[in-house]
Amino acid sequence: MEERIIDAEPTNNVYDTEVIMGSTSSGNLTFNSYREIMTFDENDEPVTFITNIFNLSKEDIIAIYKNRWEIEVFFKWIKQNLRIKKFIGYNENAIKIQIFSALITYMLIYLSCKARNTEVKYSMLMLTRIIRSNLLEAYDEYFIEYFKTG
Repeated sequence: MEERIIDAEPTNNVYDTEVIMGSTSSGNLTFNSYREIMTFDENDEPVTFITNIFNLSKEDIIAIYKNRWEIEVFFKWIKQNLRIKKFIGYNENAIKIQIFSALITYMLIYLSCKARNTEVKYSMLMLTRIIRSNLLEAYDEYFIEYFKTG
């Protein structure tokens, strides 16, 4: 393993290093280059990114990884709150429809929890369970009573 510093003067506590790893055990000289970018988070803890992208700046690489992390957190939130366990379709349009449908459902439940003027307050979890258990039933009187004003 060999290390070579790409940026000799670290800026804003960001270190950029090229790491060359390889093996000669099989008789073939196989070497791969990787880029190690180390920065620090708001608690001064080191955060290291390993990539094989050399044509982007270290700031761009850090931004890409941060955006990727935000996407991971977003999908974790979707799985926990919107109960999307798997996608029904695999093309872009099918995924968008499923996510938007789940978001609309979540927002309607949230708004109904906040907007009711009754003494009985349901949590979002309880209201979601009520809706799921009665999803295919006709309960016109229930909804009239549930959403009545005054």
